[in-house]
Amino acid sequence: MITPAIGSVLPLPELGPITGESLLAQWTAGHTFAAYWTARAALCALLKARRARRIWLPAYACSALAQAASSAGVEICWYGVDDCLSADEARLAEGLRSGDVALVIAYFGQSPASGLLALAASRPDVLWIEDRAQALAVDGPTWAEVALYSPRKLVGAPDGGLLVGRGALPTPESSASPVNAAPQLARLADPKGLAPETWYPGFQAQEAAFDATPLAMSELTREVLEGINPAPLVLRRRENFAALAEALKDYGLWPDLEIAFAPMVFPVRIADRDEVVRRMAAERIYCAHHWPDLPSPAEDFPGVHALNAELLSIPCDHRYGAEDMARVAEKLTALARPAQAARAGSR
Repeated sequence: MITPAIGSVLPLPELGPITGESLLAQWTAGHTFAAYWTARAALCALLKARRARRIWLPAYACSALAQAASSAGVEICWYGVDDCLSADEARLAEGLRSGDVALVIAYFGQSPASGLLALAASRPDVLWIEDRAQALAVDGPTWAEVALYSPRKLVGAPDGGLLVGRGALPTPESSASPVNAAPQLARLADPKGLAPETWYPGFQAQEAAFDATPLAMSELTREVLEGINPAPLVLRRRENFAALAEALKDYGLWPDLEIAFAPMVFPVRIADRDEVVRRMAAERIYCAHHWPDLPSPAEDFPGVHALNAELLSIPCDHRYGAEDMARVAEKLTALARPAQAARAGSR
């Protein structure tokens, strides 16, 4: 019997009547929201609506954020993060001007540290955005004026980028997302991930087509967000993270962290990362790299880019249980060495 795959893209979830609060209700929490087909489209629209001139982005970020800012004609400034992915608050505080936009990422689901929250509270003249693209459920207060969500990264939806905030938000064009659900349906038909050739190329084509055009989120994604009770997903993710944290103490980015958020993945720091990715894939364990193409200048942030060369995202989402996590930990410890620089503890 072929061993089921662990990792790779999530399939569409089973939908139906739910007990408790839906994921959409949890994310929006009674606030105003605007639903775009991509998070970069949502961010671009917000920057244009607010007539932003400058945006501060963390040096550890995906290229889609830079694409959104560039599409809006906004100047990009960068601030650093440390080996725990905490913001360089001093650099950010020094550079901020009245009217700037500052975006902060909830890395792998974790809310920013208290020092950053204090800085944000002290600068109400800045538009603060919390990027929750990796956050199924955060562990901190709603502190930013606007939160940004990307459901396809977390629950198997085909598209989606939500702005959630206080006050008016720009709305997308009436034309709906051009995304069809063919790759998602093919993935659903292969629950054990035994035939990725039937669906993975479709996901790659979908991803390549995403851009900052201000289109509306698809109805299917809305149905997904309204048809999921996040509570059991959150619990399973936390349990899986805890199991990996115990088994992979020498590898974890946050080895001593007891989490209160719902993790997207279990981040580790390893030597020979790209080779380990290939070796793990040969064992049918697919680990992502967030992100392979940092848009920040390496010459200005050598430490961030060095960290990026060691980071790997180990799957720990709600599809899996204790046996799966034991298998992942066993294979990783057999195939990978901890990075020598991995000394980060809890914040």
